[in-house]
Amino acid sequence: MSVELAMVTIDCVDPDGLAQWWADAVGGEVNAVAPGDFVMITRQGGPALGFQKVPDPTPGKNKVHLDFHGADKEAEVARLVGLGARETGR
Repeated sequence: MSVELAMVTIDCVDPDGLAQWWADAVGGEVNAVAPGDFVMITRQGGPALGFQKVPDPTPGKNKVHLDFHGADKEAEVARLVGLGARETGR
């Protein structure tokens, strides 16, 4: 028996805004399951990304780490920074 990663869920204060940003960054369709509370991005051939509202995020807790791979790293970094990302280090 095998399992597949179906979704990565991220706790946040603005699920709608964060979901739209990630949809622009990685592609996919935004599905507002419960607008303002839970939004997800579905992508062909990849896990969904879920964004769940938390009323008071706890600093240093519930962090999510996502790894991405691309053919032209520098071009992707520039594109994502152009969308509003902040490069923190490599």
